[in-house]
Amino acid sequence: PFFLLFSPPIWAAMLGFVVSPISPAVVVPGLLSLQERGYGTTTGIPTMVVAAAPLDDVLSIAGFGIFLGLAHGGGEGSGGASWFDFAKAPLELVLGVGVGAIGAAILAALSPTSEEGTPIVDKNLLQSRLALLLGAVVASAFGLKRVGFSGASALSVLVLSIGAAQAWGPAATKPISAKLAEAWNLVAQPVLFGLVGSAVAVDSLEPRTVGVGLLILMCSLSVRCSVAFLVVGGRGLRWQERLFTALAWVPKATVQAAIGALALDEATNEEEHRMGRDILGVAVLAILCTAPAGAVAISVLGPRLLMMDKEEEEEEEEKEVPRGLGSCSCRLWRCRGLRR
Repeated sequence: PFFLLFSPPIWAAMLGFVVSPISPAVVVPGLLSLQERGYGTTTGIPTMVVAAAPLDDVLSIAGFGIFLGLAHGGGEGSGGASWFDFAKAPLELVLGVGVGAIGAAILAALSPTSEEGTPIVDKNLLQSRLALLLGAVVASAFGLKRVGFSGASALSVLVLSIGAAQAWGPAATKPISAKLAEAWNLVAQPVLFGLVGSAVAVDSLEPRTVGVGLLILMCSLSVRCSVAFLVVGGRGLRWQERLFTALAWVPKATVQAAIGALALDEATNEEEHRMGRDILGVAVLAILCTAPAGAVAISVLGPRLLMMDKEEEEEEEEKEVPRGLGSCSCRLWRCRGLRR
């Protein structure tokens, strides 16, 4: 459907890589909220959906960079995209996993776990591990972006955090996760959504782009949801869980806001400026249409389509049982008093 706007296949491929990435800024908060409440934890759906977001972003950013080099590589003194542009996608995957694994190993060596399964009771140990984790995450993310591998930065952060959690154990990482979740809800999430909203230029939308862009989004999202629904069927999930997984990969925001205007910035003639404006318009349209709808779908449909963990159900039942017992005991006491 991307050929509806562009006749050159290279520009159509660029538009495809702009529209395809998942937005971690929308997906991660909703899935973490569901995971904290115990929805889908037994089947690992929140972990799977969150882990797929940076992988999808890495491939999309690398693919966009390749075709951007091909589109603007035919100028003077340039021979097109180099071999490095084509090798960048697998190289970013290797770098992301490698840097994250090395960072996790360093954290495990600097703060080893003395006894597995023992929760953190020392505030100094909690604060030191939290500082080490934040420092390693910031260093890997900004370091990879500094050397030109922005796609590998998100993957390295994910691998590093998973490795540190495995090394420290679930009991030791639970208070750290609670602190990070509090910081995310109070500070990071509002700032991130504010930056994404400020990057959306609604005035870049044109009537022609809106009509064709909506058709492109409908076709591409239908294909993506159908393929995702079929692919996750091999994990033994119920159809409700497969449907939720397909819908959870719909939201788009951060990557589109970051790379949507790059094609327009690199344009050299009037035709390239027109196609660059079209790519930017479709990117803005994708953010406006999918980000709010995807966030609502995750928060509303998650509790209805996903199964709650048995431990969470037992805890809720235990909270409700004392109330019932209290009312029954009060009635029994009253009945005995009346008989006396």
